[in-house]
Amino acid sequence: MLDEAAKQCGGFSALSLEATLSTPLTNNTTVTVVLYDDTGALVDQESGVMDDRMIDQQAGSGGINLIIGDVAPTHIAASINTLTQLGEGYRLVITTVDSGDTEAFDSGLIPTNCSQALAVGDDYGQTRLTNLVRLPAANDPLGPSHTPDLTTQRRSLETLLTEA
Repeated sequence: MLDEAAKQCGGFSALSLEATLSTPLTNNTTVTVVLYDDTGALVDQESGVMDDRMIDQQAGSGGINLIIGDVAPTHIAASINTLTQLGEGYRLVITTVDSGDTEAFDSGLIPTNCSQALAVGDDYGQTRLTNLVRLPAANDPLGPSHTPDLTTQRRSLETLLTEA
């Protein structure tokens, strides 16, 4: 028996975003990705060029780290990671510069404090959420696995039978 009750949000330890480009990048394109927190303060910044992958030149502030995962002709992927829990919210700005032409992709503020539901595939500004790592909530009755053990199943069955 699986308990289908709503799970509690305990925050997030990572999320990944992608910007899809209408005009393909060239080999001359430079890419800068800047991460801001919910107050607008700079958290981390990374730069790269076409075909770069896993760019992590510097650690971000407060234990939050920005990584450019992929700079491809038609998309740019980036992730925000921490060893503990992400803060209240973040804004990602991706800027491409190619022969003097500049294009910016802004995610807008993405709340990572459980104030609203986040789901892979959701659009945030000019970016799309491609991955999300949730932290288990302390008050989630199923814990981190979301697969109830035998004791939890028994308690749930006893409760259902008692209430019937």
